[in-house]
Amino acid sequence: MRALWFLGVMLLFWGCAEMGNENPMDDETLVIDYLATNNIAAYHYAEGLYFQITKLGTQKKYPNPHAIVTVKYTGYLADGTIFDSSKDKFITIPLADCIEGWKLGIPLFTKGSSGRIFIPPSLGYNGFALPNVPANSILIYSIELKDFINQ
Repeated sequence: MRALWFLGVMLLFWGCAEMGNENPMDDETLVIDYLATNNIAAYHYAEGLYFQITKLGTQKKYPNPHAIVTVKYTGYLADGTIFDSSKDKFITIPLADCIEGWKLGIPLFTKGSSGRIFIPPSLGYNGFALPNVPANSILIYSIELKDFINQ
């Protein structure tokens, strides 16, 4: 009985390891290579996330990771394929409901600012594939932050 329990636990851990990206440093290397290949100047923030501010906002206040934000966005894969978009409309969403890359990246923008965030797989969907996003994809978001309410 103990052997079966041990085998079950080992299979569970093995399955989880297969789904995730095992080395976050490889994730950051993917983003760095993408930025270099496309001659994009971006700032490193944390955990492999890079960002670029293309338009400064009007305030010096920033949303926190629990804010409700009003944004316009387009999500791209590294090959330029659009996988998601607010379709040139502003949407309001709690950051708590978003991927980790948004929770880290959106608070780098002030009200009225625009730019891009470059999200490694470990802060996106990791080893999970979605209908329009292959597993372990770099996600690039063009963002315009219209407003926010910190919670």
